[in-house]
Amino acid sequence: MSETYVVLGAGAAGLAAVRAIRRRDEAGRIIVVTAECCPAYSPALLPYLLAGTVEEKGLALADQRFYDAHQAVLVSGTRVVGVDFERLAVLVEQGGAIKYTTLLIATGAAARGEEVPGATGADGPLTLRTLADARILQGRLEEAESVAVLGAGLAGLEIAMAVRKLGKQVTVLARSDQILCRNAEVGEATIVQGWLEEAGIRFLLGRGASAFEDAGRRRFLTTTRGDAVPADLCVAAKGAAPNTAWAAPVGVRADRGLAVDAGMRTGIPNVFAAGDAALTRHAVTGQVEAFATWPSACAQGAVAGANMAGADARLSGEIPFNVLPVFERRVAFMGCTSSEALRSLGEGVEQRVIGCPALGRGRTLWFHDGRVVGAVVIGSRQDAGRLRQAIQSGVGSAHRCGGVQWPLRRTSLRR
Repeated sequence: MSETYVVLGAGAAGLAAVRAIRRRDEAGRIIVVTAECCPAYSPALLPYLLAGTVEEKGLALADQRFYDAHQAVLVSGTRVVGVDFERLAVLVEQGGAIKYTTLLIATGAAARGEEVPGATGADGPLTLRTLADARILQGRLEEAESVAVLGAGLAGLEIAMAVRKLGKQVTVLARSDQILCRNAEVGEATIVQGWLEEAGIRFLLGRGASAFEDAGRRRFLTTTRGDAVPADLCVAAKGAAPNTAWAAPVGVRADRGLAVDAGMRTGIPNVFAAGDAALTRHAVTGQVEAFATWPSACAQGAVAGANMAGADARLSGEIPFNVLPVFERRVAFMGCTSSEALRSLGEGVEQRVIGCPALGRGRTLWFHDGRVVGAVVIGSRQDAGRLRQAIQSGVGSAHRCGGVQWPLRRTSLRR
């Protein structure tokens, strides 16, 4: 009897799983279920759509030809509300059920919104997580002169840069005292902030939004410190929550996701999870957490798909890996690079600097007990891949990383 593979989600993880399944099983039935009504696209490119540097067709990941080539059935515009694990059936919002033999939960994540007193539906705060969000924002930006962005993480900064490219006045608000607090220490964050300020983006840190107020014909966002920020429009970039609220029996950890083993298996037989919906092991710290990045989604989906089709693939451990284009510059963060992540390693952490990051070309490396555990690469892309591999595999030493001898200058780690 042939297998029926049901993949929930048509993002990077889901599509990688389809490829892996079909490589091992030419006969099994594959059904891909997605709540989206449009062809699969990359959410990571939405800020570029907002800025006008990418058209909608440039977002596409897969069209009907992909599903035809992999002999997969696409069920679009269909929202999952639960799974009957005894009957091996996916329950959908429209009623009815989709039977499966093996199931992958790769339903992605939804933006965390934020309520601001006095805000109307037109004011926002809007979000940018889906193509529908982007279309709404595009329409509102045509009329707005000033925009407030709530959140100074990667997503918030990408939105701020996209809006600034349109010539709008942009202010970024964050409750933290530095930008990129989940990705960088103060030094690297200050460098990036300086570049953004040079481009005309204003920052108000250590404060949140308290209310929207009218002043004549203008709208202002007041902060918890009493600032009055011009804001015809407000966009919230406060992170994302996995779309797994309906999957509690699988083992949801509050709003974090589904814990899986190295083979992307959940605690329920024949049920796997990957992408933003999954929690996997950090290769350096050993902690179980979400790795909401494109490379992780692809790797997890490939492992899950192979194992759904009978393989015994394993993901030994992952590290955070993010790239932030800052106008004409580029910054890559990999491994343990934030103050919180570095402190979690305990004593014995060293920081070393190569080149001059402040001038747009250099690296900051962190070592723990002689092993490279994190890197921020500014400018050069040549060694970013080797550094990432060295951090993830644990083979990079304080003298050699990824097969490269480093002329390093040692400094003390800022604690």
